[in-house]
Amino acid sequence: MGMGDVKLAGLIGLTTGLDGVILAMTVGILAGGLAALALLASRRFDRKATMAYAPYLALGAWVALYFGATCGAPIWLERTWGCEKELAG
Repeated sequence: MGMGDVKLAGLIGLTTGLDGVILAMTVGILAGGLAALALLASRRFDRKATMAYAPYLALGAWVALYFGATCGAPIWLERTWGCEKELAG
């Protein structure tokens, strides 16, 4: 993970909040790990090769923004509409 990935993770955290960044990083780490395993298994990469990590972080951010809401709505809609109104009844 390079400094560009760290900066991207910070931006994802600012955009999604604490709950969203935890989900985004989990999805990004799992997706990147699965891609690395697939590349290693197909012998396209060896263990010393490097791969870009930002696309997997971006995938995790997308999942967090669109599927990580607690009210069933995307996080960006939840922040616009307010989840408290839905939960209050």
